[in-house]
Amino acid sequence: MLMPRIMNLHRNIDHDWQMTPIDFQVTRFWETLAYLANTLIFIIVGMVISEKAIFEIHGIDWFYMFSLYFGCFVIRGLVIAMFSPILRHTGYGLTWREGTVMTWGGLRGAVSLALALQVAHHDKIDQDHFGLR
Repeated sequence: MLMPRIMNLHRNIDHDWQMTPIDFQVTRFWETLAYLANTLIFIIVGMVISEKAIFEIHGIDWFYMFSLYFGCFVIRGLVIAMFSPILRHTGYGLTWREGTVMTWGGLRGAVSLALALQVAHHDKIDQDHFGLR
């Protein structure tokens, strides 16, 4: 999903550019490939979670899960608030409504799931220390 956006941003610097049929097809291809990759990551994460954790969830795990989610939410909001003046002064602009959408929308998606999956399968992470089963 990022590559077509970068391509369009690069080409839109010159305001008289219009998308040709080939550009449209390339954009559609990359969007479809991104959709399939996201779907595959969600399927893999679902299989790993069901294999490892479905029968080993304890009450404190729910507390940890919601605390971590809330903490990530707050930290993401603070980072966006901290960098919003820079965005305003560089010409991008950022309203509080856009910041709210960025805070809410950034906490889900295939990238965060893929990173979590990598942490769960990394050999150098002490599984017992972090409570990973």
